[in-house]
Amino acid sequence: MYELFTLGQLMDRPMHGYLVHQTISTAIGPLRQMSWGALYPLVRRLEEEGLIEQQEQPEAQGGHQRKMYAITESGRTRFRELVLSPAIYNADYPDTFNIKFCNFHNIATGEQLLVLEHYRVFLGWQLDYFQAQRQRIAAHAEISESKRPQILRVLEHRQRLLEADTVWVKQEIAQRLAIGTEYAPT
Repeated sequence: MYELFTLGQLMDRPMHGYLVHQTISTAIGPLRQMSWGALYPLVRRLEEEGLIEQQEQPEAQGGHQRKMYAITESGRTRFRELVLSPAIYNADYPDTFNIKFCNFHNIATGEQLLVLEHYRVFLGWQLDYFQAQRQRIAAHAEISESKRPQILRVLEHRQRLLEADTVWVKQEIAQRLAIGTEYAPT
């Protein structure tokens, strides 16, 4: 996820590590922050793999010079691979999708549709799970009568959030299809 985000940030313009860190920490929200201890090894690895490179920059005021990084052609290829690869469905998948979505201006409309369709399938998979769990909990005799309604309300809440997200992703897909892009979901 962090590799995708960092390469996506550099697709638009060269940046220094501090700005990459600040942007990713803002984008992923207050509950998940990227540590400096994770960012700099990632930047070094991306540089060693030839995906990013340092750029020369004039000395800054006060004598402190920040290292600027730019994406290479290999980095652009890797970015594209990461955006188009269907991510594994796990707890990080929604954040990974959001990072991909923030970078839609860097990929073609047909590719955007593939990413959106993968997310729609993910939402459907989760909806099916919560619907099955609601049925299972409703019929589970060992759950106390006082606890069962609360568990069912939690599951209903999760289901409603997923349904709202499903409506949103279907609208995003419809907007792109209205442009006339040829598209066949996988």
